[in-house]
Amino acid sequence: MLKKYDFLTSLQCAILLIGTVLSSHVLAAGYVTDNQSKCQVWASNTLNKADYRLRYQGDCKAGRAEGKGRAEWLYHYTEDKLAYTWEGRFKNGIFIGDQPVEGNVEGESSRSIYLVEMGQLPNAKIVFVSTSENALPMDLCAVEQIAVAIDQKIKDEDEESVNFLLRNAGEHYRTSCPKVNNSSFLIKAYRPPLALNKAGYLPEPFAGVKFSPLKSGEDAYSEYSNIAALKLKIATQQKAHQEKLAEIRKRFIDFSRTNEVESWVTSGNLDKNPFIWEGKTIALVVRLERMISPSLALVRGVNANYSERSRLLLNNVTPEFFTDKDTIVVVRVGKRNNSATLDEALTTSLIGTTNLDFITGQPCEKELCKDWFSWKNADETINWNKPLRYVAP
Repeated sequence: MLKKYDFLTSLQCAILLIGTVLSSHVLAAGYVTDNQSKCQVWASNTLNKADYRLRYQGDCKAGRAEGKGRAEWLYHYTEDKLAYTWEGRFKNGIFIGDQPVEGNVEGESSRSIYLVEMGQLPNAKIVFVSTSENALPMDLCAVEQIAVAIDQKIKDEDEESVNFLLRNAGEHYRTSCPKVNNSSFLIKAYRPPLALNKAGYLPEPFAGVKFSPLKSGEDAYSEYSNIAALKLKIATQQKAHQEKLAEIRKRFIDFSRTNEVESWVTSGNLDKNPFIWEGKTIALVVRLERMISPSLALVRGVNANYSERSRLLLNNVTPEFFTDKDTIVVVRVGKRNNSATLDEALTTSLIGTTNLDFITGQPCEKELCKDWFSWKNADETINWNKPLRYVAP
């Protein structure tokens, strides 16, 4: 009969044993040591220390299986009955069998993946990120991705060279794994050295391409992207755009100063109260409606919202000046015509039209003369119908 103390002790031991068994199922992959040979072999999540015992015979280097060897996995719960046997080549303690591994192999414990060095390209190293399933050893060709560590000699913006290296890595995979059934995976570009984080992932790549090994030629590669080059391209475009805006702004200011423009005025404001502008030199945007005489044109103002398109009379202008485009004109404002004694070509609808004496002008390349005003922003804009602040007094 068990004493209370004995009962509790036994119960605690049982709980501890159960906890040990349960915890063995969540142990991560890693190196397992053969107690007799003292040599280590890499085990997957399934072949953990609690459930299996390792028996290894073969070559060992720096405490890990290297070269030819035989690893036997004995299952504890069947009195160490042989469960799995790996016989063949080992590298860094990892069983590779007859797989064509070219360089070093590193195992990653949290996700059971392997970084396998698979050769050199000019200024780059090919690394297969291979995987394994359950109790099976590493499968070189079952890759999660191919990582290409590209030397800093190849610049991010050199998309031709980066894309060339990624595609060469794909062809190297095709040579190493001719019987592969992978439908597609990514080949990604990194900067060396390649190092996994604590969660078992590589850092963010700067470029990549989708590779479909079952396809041939150009069809095998798609969806190429280069984040670094794209960022650089965007930055370059933004810089060029800002330089273009600065150039447009300078042209606007130089034009205004050279022609002594006192204000840029909308046609609606000029037509509504022309008297405040009489005798002043102003600039505005117009479109030819028709030539009334060889030196007199009827024009309409042009605004961004197409409103306030008032009719104006432009004197001292030649028929050759106007095109079918919107036009910037510099004029001196004359007195408003309030009589009905104009030439018969003018209809009564023109009574009260403001007279403008043409000084100079410039046809615009874009509608509404956006090529002259696109430099405007939240910090700096044109004060329409007010004294021009860009012209020194």
